[in-house]
Amino acid sequence: MGLKKRTVSPAACDKWTSPPAVPERRLFEMPLGGRSVWPGQCCPGFAVRHSETLKTTPECWFCRHADFHLTQPLALEVGICCYPGTPNSPS
Repeated sequence: MGLKKRTVSPAACDKWTSPPAVPERRLFEMPLGGRSVWPGQCCPGFAVRHSETLKTTPECWFCRHADFHLTQPLALEVGICCYPGTPNSPS
């Protein structure tokens, strides 16, 4: 008995490989400590990650309080806000 060959439709693959929808660019009224943040978002708690950063667009991707696992082998598309002292911030 041989193995049956299975085929997967391209539409089925798309649902596995398509990235999640990115929320629109927006400025939050307060930091979202402990919650998900996207690169195009920002809040009044923005602090640039490195002083030598060439692009200092005020968005979560460049913020020192956001954790996108940039020091790991694979960075995250959605980060976590680690702003200190906010209700949902990690301890």
